[in-house]
Amino acid sequence: SRQGLTRSPLHPKLNGSLAPGVHSIVVRPPLLRVALLAAAVGLLWVAPFARAEDAGSRRRTLERVLLEGRDFRSRVQAAFALGRLGDRAARPALERALRRDRNPAVRAAAATTLGKLGDPAARRALRRAGRDRSSAVRIQAAQALQRLERAAAPRGPQRGPGGARPSFSLAPTEGRIDWRRVRYVLTVGPMRSTARRFGHLAEPFAREAARLASLYRGILVYPADHPIPAAARRQIQRRNLPWLRLEGTVAEVRPRRQGRDLAVRVAVRLLLVEEPGRAIRGQISGAATASGPWDRSRRARRARTERLAQQALQAAVQGAMRKLPRGLSQLLARR
Repeated sequence: SRQGLTRSPLHPKLNGSLAPGVHSIVVRPPLLRVALLAAAVGLLWVAPFARAEDAGSRRRTLERVLLEGRDFRSRVQAAFALGRLGDRAARPALERALRRDRNPAVRAAAATTLGKLGDPAARRALRRAGRDRSSAVRIQAAQALQRLERAAAPRGPQRGPGGARPSFSLAPTEGRIDWRRVRYVLTVGPMRSTARRFGHLAEPFAREAARLASLYRGILVYPADHPIPAAARRQIQRRNLPWLRLEGTVAEVRPRRQGRDLAVRVAVRLLLVEEPGRAIRGQISGAATASGPWDRSRRARRARTERLAQQALQAAVQGAMRKLPRGLSQLLARR
């Protein structure tokens, strides 16, 4: 352990977004304990589950264990088993466990399973779980929500002029904005990378930061490549809403060998800049390390380095964006 960080393999049920061949990621000990605990109980076999006569009765049995079981390990196992069953009718029970269960391992397992079931109706519960007091639950809820968004996205995106794919856009549709609920307006970008050979990470950096910002209630998000329309600017001025720009830098991408593993550390920095005066109001940062087996082939090692860098970038941005609500609240208190 170094600087309070620990590297350990994560159970695939709790970290489904790791790329192939990535078997560990650096996390903080409280998160690690919850993840390992949920992963360990995922290996338990609960005999009553196997004796149910049909899919409906199995689901009801699992739901009872999830909501009424005394041992939190059985409740975690029930959540995972509902995911393997694949019955979307279990969504209400999983949402209730995500909202009410006192154990973070159970809530994290419920969030993971909601993402696996693929029911778009779970988005609201997962967004609410993004404010859970446990960082493990928040991360699993964000990953489950991302999984639902990927499933809902149309396959084979259209290409623009010249065959280029359209850039990522999160711009809200004018006329559908409920301005009564907006507390902040946030323009995300531009992002850049100062790391050699990893300049291309700026685009996924901006995409992930915008996605995570949009999960918070009360934040209206515009990407940097989508200017705020004149009508929206008038609303911002009339309501005296804080308008900020989130600018970021991939400050470090450092691959290194650790025994038999290849580890890639990524660090990011984000500045909160108040518009239109360009006054810097705060800074948030995050860092993470992803690791996988060391490849003897240089070509294979380069490919693995790229995958690990993408994984570490995502985790680093998630760590930084968890600090965004506090930074915005402090800004609002000073206004």
